[in-house]
Amino acid sequence: MQWEVVIGLEIHTQLTTQSKIFSGASTAFGAAPNTQASAVDIALPGVLPVLNRGAVERGIQFGLAVGAQINKALPELPQAKQARYQVDFGLSAYDAAALTTSRAMADYFEATVAARHQPDAKLAANWIMGEVSAALNKAELDIAASPVTATALASLLGRIQDGT
Repeated sequence: MQWEVVIGLEIHTQLTTQSKIFSGASTAFGAAPNTQASAVDIALPGVLPVLNRGAVERGIQFGLAVGAQINKALPELPQAKQARYQVDFGLSAYDAAALTTSRAMADYFEATVAARHQPDAKLAANWIMGEVSAALNKAELDIAASPVTATALASLLGRIQDGT
């Protein structure tokens, strides 16, 4: 199994807003303890945070000032990918969850479906979760090291559907 190394840097700073980033509670210096908390701050059930627009604007200004790379979009998270697989491909929640256990597995599935002119996503999912995964487990290989490419699997699935 191969691991993907992800290194991040977390920096904390105090912005010049009059309220907290996810609640309207004050941030006044010198206040008595526990007097600047709201229902959101203490995580009462049923309350939802609201992002402070001023904090976001100041954070972006700081990032631009120091020449940081600011991403306009984040990669698709596994939960969002699972929901998309259910809607776009008609897969069950179980199949969608199994296919998104790793980025490599999801990429392999999507490449297999994309390689077919008339894709049958359920057939591809069944083969990837069944025969392909079983063979890879037996050989102690990760899907990223599969000797069967997604294009080759798509071709095989086409032959199975055609009966050739």
